[in-house]
Amino acid sequence: LLPSRFMLQTNDELYTVPNCDLSEEDFRQLNFGRAVHSGTLLTVLGTIMQSGEMLRYYRTFWDVIGMEMEGSYYLREILRARSQGTLRDDVRLRFAYYTSDTPLEVDSSLAAKLSIEEGVVPVYAITRVVLRRILDPSS
Repeated sequence: LLPSRFMLQTNDELYTVPNCDLSEEDFRQLNFGRAVHSGTLLTVLGTIMQSGEMLRYYRTFWDVIGMEMEGSYYLREILRARSQGTLRDDVRLRFAYYTSDTPLEVDSSLAAKLSIEEGVVPVYAITRVVLRRILDPSS
């Protein structure tokens, strides 16, 4: 998941990610066989996962591509530092998330150990794309 903006669930406030230089195409070029999605990520407190109705609302009304638990907070502090002049406006931001294919069922756990096929390939792809941008910004 490549967020172009974050939405904080507590107040539905949107934070656009400025100067992001990661794209879906960066990942497709690796041919690692996983779907890549760009769009809004919802920052949740955790309890929303208990409400299918709320999940459908954010998916259909706000076109949210996924959810996570801290992105809005990090981005808000980055934006604050930029507005205060302690962080340059041209600093590149790179947010990328790997989403497990493990189904969330009644007896399952998000803390379950992932198989090599589930975790290594997408995490390695994120690492490769980010390092490529750092080492060769023109790529």
